Amino acid sequence: MSGAAPVIIFDGRCPLCRGAVRLLRAWRREGALRFAPALSPPGRTLLGRHGLDPDALSAVVLIDGDHHWLGSDAIWRAATRLRWPYRALAQIRWFPRGVRGAVYEWIARRRPIERN
Repeated sequence: MSGAAPVIIFDGRCPLCRGAVRLLRAWRREGALRFAPALSPPGRTLLGRHGLDPDALSAVVLIDGDHHWLGSDAIWRAATRLRWPYRALAQIRWFPRGVRGAVYEWIARRRPIERN
């Protein structure tokens, strides 16, 4: 994947997550991010390469080459790839990780999930 744009792996069963991905697609710089649902074949493959279980995933993941980030770390890193003024969202990195993580977890616990 060298030279390829980072991939955001998200929960495709979550309407909130799908909505966020629609916004990121619209706000990203051209070719700056790719997307894959966690339970899709590409999502499963990428997560497996990074030692992550797609069936137990509880956070958005940003995969860039050999590195990956979860939750709020993934979000601020993805925000650096957006067009202005949306790129300003990357400033959340300056909030303490514990605060960012607590807010992320609070939202994640309350997000809707579609069961098949």
